[in-house]
Amino acid sequence: MRSRYKSAKHFQKRLRERSKPDIPRHLPPKARNTYEEWHVQPLYQKALKWEPALNGIFEQIIRLLPENLREHVSDRVAVGMVFTSEHFGPTCQRSADRRYYAITLHSDYLDLISKLNKYSAAIHNPNCILRDARTKSYTTQDIVEAYNKTFEKYCSNRKLTGIKIALDPSSTEALTFTLSIYICFVFTLGHELAHIVLHHLDSHYGRVGDSDEEDIAFEKITSNWGIEYQADLIGYIIAYRFAKRYFKQ
Repeated sequence: MRSRYKSAKHFQKRLRERSKPDIPRHLPPKARNTYEEWHVQPLYQKALKWEPALNGIFEQIIRLLPENLREHVSDRVAVGMVFTSEHFGPTCQRSADRRYYAITLHSDYLDLISKLNKYSAAIHNPNCILRDARTKSYTTQDIVEAYNKTFEKYCSNRKLTGIKIALDPSSTEALTFTLSIYICFVFTLGHELAHIVLHHLDSHYGRVGDSDEEDIAFEKITSNWGIEYQADLIGYIIAYRFAKRYFKQ
């Protein structure tokens, strides 16, 4: 089968366009333009803001792979954002000809990880939280409750809520936050990459699409947690090697 895609990045961009929210058909032309400007474009900009950082991290991950995998992954796998996603977190998808793969993430998921890591950094020392006229002094209990409620709310209805805090940039907690979120992103990409290099898509993924559109692979609902544990292990190894190589003690 001849691929419709010129590269893995081309495949990833096609997935992003497919995830674009539909504009309600009942709207008149002017209202449709307004909807596009107010609702769709902000999602687009929000998605794109993460891509440069994620691509930079992924390039560093590729350098950690065995030599026989580097060229294959570099040529066949791309990382990028989508507007919306049916999944809770990141996914890895495959073109119908099995030539290209894309690791896709949703910006709300990355915002959630960022917020939860910020709470985690501040829990043991709430004094590192900057105050202004709009905020009060937070206690450890406040931060723990904010963490739990934010996570539970996102799991139940995919809404990102929770108090907004800013950390003192000169504090140890701010450095902890920066390093922890970086490692979380490395683990996330490493986990999804593991599904690809371990060929999990061959036996645990299904296909969707029709004759008019290039179909893609998507994750089946499965009770086989073994593949997730395998991907977790590879993700941990990549994160450990990443931290050891790129972060000074």
